[in-house]
Amino acid sequence: MPQDATHVILSVGGNEALGRTEILAEPTSTVAEGLIALKIQRDHFYTRYQALLDQILTSRPNLTILVCTVYNPRFADFQANPIQAQAVDNPADPSIDSKSDAKLNPREGAKPKPFQQAAEAGLLFFNDAIIQAASQRSLTVIDLRQVCTELNDFANPIEPSDQGGKKIAKVFGYALESLGTGRTDTKKAGTGISNSSTSCRLLGGGLDLS
Repeated sequence: MPQDATHVILSVGGNEALGRTEILAEPTSTVAEGLIALKIQRDHFYTRYQALLDQILTSRPNLTILVCTVYNPRFADFQANPIQAQAVDNPADPSIDSKSDAKLNPREGAKPKPFQQAAEAGLLFFNDAIIQAASQRSLTVIDLRQVCTELNDFANPIEPSDQGGKKIAKVFGYALESLGTGRTDTKKAGTGISNSSTSCRLLGGGLDLS
């Protein structure tokens, strides 16, 4: 890290989570057993993540740190609205519009598949660890789940495309700008940035990233 650096944006955890995907296929006899298995992985990551943050804070106390959540992947069974997709087979409900969901993955149609949803559920544990560690240290969190939200944001299931990369760069720029000016207005940031009781700022949603 350059000695004259004033800010650092930390985005880690994606590969760690990817390396634990096999746990999603492990059988359990109860939901509780599955949750405990995920929490064990979460706690292991949390310990390592805290150590990384503290190492940076100790070695470079004047450095401003921003951390990122892990964005949700886009596996082949991705659905923009899985809850809506589950109701597509019920033509009696005119409020359900399956056309937009079907366009996202024409070969799969609008029927939800389990792996994407399981991956998103598993990532909740890792992102919880990131947000908790940041909150304890009053750091700004950039929620990339609110940034990479479209299929075209991804070049493959786990890596951003040019479009996704531009959106990430744009929200990074806004985050650094808001820190530099001390701005906490919610008119530009919508609901994506707030000051919590722990002084952890969550940024990502409500921005114009087009």
